[in-house]
Amino acid sequence: GAQEPAGAGGRPRSRGRRRRAG
Repeated sequence: GAQEPAGAGGRPRSRGRRRRAG
């Protein structure tokens, strides 16, 4: 999505982040 971090689109690009800035 637009408000998602680097892993926007549904799947995480970074191993640590999963579409949520938690």
